[in-house]
Amino acid sequence: MKAGALFEDCEQYSLAGSCYFTANDQLKAADMFKKLNQFAQAGECYFKIGKYNEAARMFERSGMMPRAISCYEMTQSWDQLLHSLSRSKDQFKEEERQSLVNKYVPIALNSLYKMLSQESSGALSTIEKDSNKQDIQEMKMRQKYNKEVS
Repeated sequence: MKAGALFEDCEQYSLAGSCYFTANDQLKAADMFKKLNQFAQAGECYFKIGKYNEAARMFERSGMMPRAISCYEMTQSWDQLLHSLSRSKDQFKEEERQSLVNKYVPIALNSLYKMLSQESSGALSTIEKDSNKQDIQEMKMRQKYNKEVS
């Protein structure tokens, strides 16, 4: 790690990145590789520590679309995956791109449907809770009124 810091101080980012990578300081290594526009190497660093969305962005910037798509799939970031496919349409053959679209669009739509279903059921649950609170308040008022009358 000390060697990496020394190389970084001397602005030898490639050597610093290699040292950090060897020392398993993947975040520092990724920073060095990004400074050098070595996005594939930065992506590998992020991938190694489980930062798959950041890895996907780095792989996309380096033109490694299959790897980027794989990372987005791992994190189920379907919207990012579809945007990535859209931005990189010229990097795939038409039939390959169509195959990816056919695979991921239904998954993305299903994910969106599930999310909306959960939100709407959560909203119904809130309405039901408010209704129950109101019912309880009404019962308390009736009991209080009945006590006062008798």
